Amino acid sequence: MSYNAAALLGSLGLTIGAFLPSYAMAGLYILMGIGALVFFRQSLRPSTGQREPQPCADAS
Repeated sequence: MSYNAAALLGSLGLTIGAFLPSYAMAGLYILMGIGALVFFRQSLRPSTGQREPQPCADAS
């Protein structure tokens, strides 16, 4: 699924790049990079709700 999303974004970038000047495309890539960093940091943030630790099963 990630390959399909990357291919879609790449083809959209080529299409949009045909209509926008190079400085606008650079700004768009910078904004998308900042957005990716924000989403990545959000994914690494621990959850706010604390759960009870689950005991491990005894294999003996």
